[in-house]
Amino acid sequence: MNEQSGYRKWTALVAAFLIMAGPYSIINTIHSLFIHPVVNQYGFSLKSFSFVFTLSAIVIALASPAVGRAVGTIGLRPVMVRCWPAAAFLPMVSPDPLPPFMGSPP
Repeated sequence: MNEQSGYRKWTALVAAFLIMAGPYSIINTIHSLFIHPVVNQYGFSLKSFSFVFTLSAIVIALASPAVGRAVGTIGLRPVMVRCWPAAAFLPMVSPDPLPPFMGSPP
């Protein structure tokens, strides 16, 4: 491996890290600004609204090793093609969507 090729690989790695870490950290820190307006307007309890973010963190933590193993075994493209549609549309086909949020309207 020549020096130019190694430099390009590290540049791509750093760029990918920043692309992934930047938006994720912004989303995780900015949601706290919206908790009280959403809770007050829609009548959710603070506990049920915060539970969504806790559940999201738990699911990501539990699924990450399996996704990493699948990427190592079958490759990135097949995993992305199969997982993204399922993750995006699973909440829509659930027979009881977001049970903590279902309640009497305000």
